[in-house]
Amino acid sequence: MKTKFTLVALLTVGFFYAQAQQPPNAGFNTWDNSYTPTGYMTNDALFGSALGFTFQDNVDFVEGTSSLELKSDSLSFAPSAGVVSDIVSSGTGTYSPNTGPQYSGVPFAFRPDTIFFDYKYTSPGTDTGALSILLSKNFSTVVLGVGIPLDTTSQWISAYAVVTSYYQSAVIPDTLILQFLSSYGIGTKGSTLHIDGVRFGYVHTATEIAAIANETRVNVYPNPASTELNISVSDNVKGSAFEAFDLTGRLVSKTILENPSSSVDISKLSNGTYIYRISDANNLTVSQNKFVVVK
Repeated sequence: MKTKFTLVALLTVGFFYAQAQQPPNAGFNTWDNSYTPTGYMTNDALFGSALGFTFQDNVDFVEGTSSLELKSDSLSFAPSAGVVSDIVSSGTGTYSPNTGPQYSGVPFAFRPDTIFFDYKYTSPGTDTGALSILLSKNFSTVVLGVGIPLDTTSQWISAYAVVTSYYQSAVIPDTLILQFLSSYGIGTKGSTLHIDGVRFGYVHTATEIAAIANETRVNVYPNPASTELNISVSDNVKGSAFEAFDLTGRLVSKTILENPSSSVDISKLSNGTYIYRISDANNLTVSQNKFVVVK
């Protein structure tokens, strides 16, 4: 039986602070070439040519101008090797017949508690995609290590996975190896994974992990909106704070919700996508999502 994470869909996105470190090129909008997103190593790049595993998709994406597309396929120069899962890994990498692929990761000195991402995954078989997070110190101490299987979905979904229980050490890491895999295990030719909008969340403190409260306690509408948002909260979260952030993590609006039903003026915000966070009196998050301003 597959180990599954609870992935919350329906446009759930990550709240993050501007000072907290994020994965490189998280929207996959910058590419060194057609098969290598900036800040990452791909199978194609390891072998020095476009093998048909990794693609910059300028048509099918969620944010920015492109998404990362990975495919499982066979190697044209080694068909006997069978179907190979595409792996895209943060940082650089090398390959040799003796050691296989070796990945360097990128400098990273934070301890995220959640990963947020948009994905869709199709397979002609019973395949599963995946993403993997490895935080380490000096390449010797594993701080966090987890693999997240991704089931098939023909439409983009936004999802998150809480990773707090997978920390193995209390030390601060210095390296992140973030990987995306078109097949988790034995691959199926043609399995295709799209990834976009990867973000780490730092909602909770390092000493006290508080679960996000039931989202049904909060209703934020309309979405898209032009001049104001209407916000309804249950009585036990009256007096909470509504904060809006742009996609760089900059705070652009803050309102204290004194009543169960309130309105927030967003008339000064430019067109675009924003992230909101509603916190209770103890500054614990009770709701987080995104809204769009269209005028």
